[in-house]
Amino acid sequence: MQSPIYILFQSGNLPAPYAYRFHIESFANHQWKFEKHFVDREELSEEELHAEGFSGDDDYLFEGKLPEIWRDELISLIAKSPIVKDPKKLQNLDHNLFFNYEGEKEQHPANQSLWQYFLEELMQACLETQKFELPFQLFYTEIKEGEKDLTIYLNASFSSKTIIAQRNLGKIKESSVPWKKLEKIFKLISMPDLIEDAVIEQHPNKSGQYISFDGNSWFEFGVGYQEPAVDSNHLMQIESMLKTELW
Repeated sequence: MQSPIYILFQSGNLPAPYAYRFHIESFANHQWKFEKHFVDREELSEEELHAEGFSGDDDYLFEGKLPEIWRDELISLIAKSPIVKDPKKLQNLDHNLFFNYEGEKEQHPANQSLWQYFLEELMQACLETQKFELPFQLFYTEIKEGEKDLTIYLNASFSSKTIIAQRNLGKIKESSVPWKKLEKIFKLISMPDLIEDAVIEQHPNKSGQYISFDGNSWFEFGVGYQEPAVDSNHLMQIESMLKTELW
């Protein structure tokens, strides 16, 4: 598939100033254009935009190369996407999404949630490529008296769609983690509550389990990183994932 691929996504029920659209172009030479444009703001004043946390200059544009895997992923997504012949059947959705390529008319995929997730990851890859954002990082330290400290480091790069895990218990072990695990990782680590008042602004040195997302600010399991309910066990699941499932 050598022809350019065009994708349009437009939010549906969101009011201004939150309403936006994505316009994306992908070319065979791995060049991409990703544009996010906020719409329907004509009647809003600058003060109203600022009150909602916007600057008035919130549009985003990426034009450049992405690794080959992104074009391959898009072509694979198109290949496995059932097409809805009558777009009216999608009117109950809160957005509009279609693509076209090779001179075809607008194609409305039935698997809309997969496309939305792809676009979210694609935008993150663009931001990372432009150095506007860093790859996702996770640091885990477990300290037990009389034992060697266990440290685990996770780096997920959206630009290259790679996840690297490092485990150090006196000896460093490295693992390449399948990208498909990232959604589960994000979902799981977001479940506990972060208690900002309990942050530790230095590397921990007391017995316990600790997590950090930048290597500087640490949260202790059960203290600064707490279960959201008395009957939940997300911390145990996170510990199990980091210690066993990534290796």
